[in-house]
Amino acid sequence: MNRLCCGMFCAVALLTSPVAAGVVLDPGTFDAGLEGWTADGGTLMYVATGGNPSGFLQLADETTTDMHVIAPKNELYSGDLSGYLNGFVQFDARTVNLSGPATAYPTFGRITFANGGKTASFDLAPLGEPTNEWTTYKASLTSPPWGTDFDAWLDILSNVTSLAVNLESHSPIVETVGFDNFRLSGLPEPGTLALAIGAGIASLISRGRRWGVAPIR
Repeated sequence: MNRLCCGMFCAVALLTSPVAAGVVLDPGTFDAGLEGWTADGGTLMYVATGGNPSGFLQLADETTTDMHVIAPKNELYSGDLSGYLNGFVQFDARTVNLSGPATAYPTFGRITFANGGKTASFDLAPLGEPTNEWTTYKASLTSPPWGTDFDAWLDILSNVTSLAVNLESHSPIVETVGFDNFRLSGLPEPGTLALAIGAGIASLISRGRRWGVAPIR
């Protein structure tokens, strides 16, 4: 294989790799159901309308412990997720209902990745969130803020055994919280990558002419 063909093959392979191409996962929109997500500390239900848009997950507080939504243990949210290193994690949330007087609670928005007993967490939301309007919370999957030890963070991402989002937003037991559009995405973003690949192929073709390689027809 000549250098021009090899370069084009690598560019196409990069474009078709889901993580490398920054492809955002379609699941997590909850437009058709719970998608295997579970919860602790509250009552989880699927709501078909009123999300951002369409369906969403709703978690109603029922205990004095923090409540979480927990991602299913499948290829999307567990195992080797190191391809998302330096990418992004995000979700949408809103307060659906407060059943009485409430005080803001600081743990809302904390995402925890675990590899067995090893964990890394980061709180995506400030105190007082979420409001009753849908809001997007987003953070880079870098170290820091997911830990000062890069090797430890990479070790966790390389074998994720659980992924949970803390939705405990108020005290006492008064809140019902909506959760939607959970996403993991890699870098670079699709548009940026397409421009880079286009420029790279153009450069390879130009080099091919200098190398005396006949263009592909």
